[in-house]
Amino acid sequence: MSKEKSVLLELLTKVDDLKKEIDAFHPLPVDVEERIMQKFRLDWNYNSNAIEGNALNYGETVAFLMHGITAHGKPLKDYLDIKGHNEAINYLRNFVRNKEELTEAVIRELHKTILVETYEIDAETADGKSTKRTVTPGAYKTQPNHVKTATGEMHYFATPEETPAKMLDLMTWYRKTREDKEVHPVVLAAFFHHRFVSIHPFDDGNGRMARLLMNLLLMQSNYPPVVIKTKDKNNYYLALSQADAGNTTPFVEYVTSALIHSEEIYLKGAKGESIDEPDDIDKEIGLLKRELLTSPDKIEKRKDGKTLAEFKETILIPLLDKMNIEIEKFSDLFLNFERFLYDETIFNSPTSFNESLSNSIKQIFKYSGVILDSSLIYGYKFNDFKDAKKAFSFSLTIMIKLNDYDYEIKYSFDKIDALNYNDLEAELDLSTTLVKKYYHQKLSDETVKHIITVIKTEMLTLIKSKTELS
Repeated sequence: MSKEKSVLLELLTKVDDLKKEIDAFHPLPVDVEERIMQKFRLDWNYNSNAIEGNALNYGETVAFLMHGITAHGKPLKDYLDIKGHNEAINYLRNFVRNKEELTEAVIRELHKTILVETYEIDAETADGKSTKRTVTPGAYKTQPNHVKTATGEMHYFATPEETPAKMLDLMTWYRKTREDKEVHPVVLAAFFHHRFVSIHPFDDGNGRMARLLMNLLLMQSNYPPVVIKTKDKNNYYLALSQADAGNTTPFVEYVTSALIHSEEIYLKGAKGESIDEPDDIDKEIGLLKRELLTSPDKIEKRKDGKTLAEFKETILIPLLDKMNIEIEKFSDLFLNFERFLYDETIFNSPTSFNESLSNSIKQIFKYSGVILDSSLIYGYKFNDFKDAKKAFSFSLTIMIKLNDYDYEIKYSFDKIDALNYNDLEAELDLSTTLVKKYYHQKLSDETVKHIITVIKTEMLTLIKSKTELS
């Protein structure tokens, strides 16, 4: 017996031994079975599509399949591929439960499931020119789909004319071989995979189809599915190339080793042990990163001198400049109008100013080390309404609260002259928050317009209520 045959026999013996251990636990509780199969399903979906160039990482795949969350900037087709492949796995599980017969019609239907809809792919003509090829789910190829290898050599598959006959031959061989008790189910599954890939019957999706069909045959014989890892795809392709050259043993060994790994995971799950793999930690990290990227509470900046300087120039001053223009429209209704700035850690009372807003705020922001722990008060005093019988005064106070990761803008209408400046925030009714955002989040033009409209509307209502104007 050759060394290769000896190694394969040892692997097959281990497959059988593990299967006996697994069978002893059957039937598994439904929740245990589903927990194990969920891991296989997620790993299978991610790896089989990633091998073919799908751009979704593991975390994005899980987020999409488990929660329907999609990532910005990833192609729609990649999501359709994952969705179709996941539906194909569910189709296979039902197929196995119902003990249905594998036929060409089933293979075509499975292909429709994974590809979802018609689309175009890049291709080459016989003379090497670039072209487009339409992929129709469930239909055998109508044009050659040979591929150029990394070395520039052409890898030839069955021609469109040969494909129907070769697929018929494959199914005839399959039905005959599965009745041969001398052929181990994993050997049958591996050979079917290789023969299917050699034909490459469809314009696209042949690799995914080969792995799906291989696992269907394994699952029909009560084995768990095999997951070909994308990080190991070079060894996978090497074993397939050796099979193309006539040496099928390395590929059968490759599939058998992968099955042993799946059986070991299944057995751990059946025993109630953890089924996490070492690289699952990396997957969890990736998933955590994905969740963080899509979180509405993701923070990008912490309050410091640089953050506050940027906040002042790009958010605060532009907002208050626009607010000044609109609020000052009310000034002619009063004998006296003034603006004020206040910071409890710098001044003991509000400081009126007539100079430019920008320069005044810059004076406060000079104390960057102080303002890190404070809030900025900006406001307007409207003194003595010009109707003597209805004279009144009030102030509009805007508080810019500077938290560690976000800023809040609040406001109130008060008689500020009677306030205790040692605890201004407590004195003012600043329960109305106009906006609360993280430092990296700018104020849109629409948000600025909304803020100003809210304040103007309430101010007008206040003045009308004091003067009983209609």
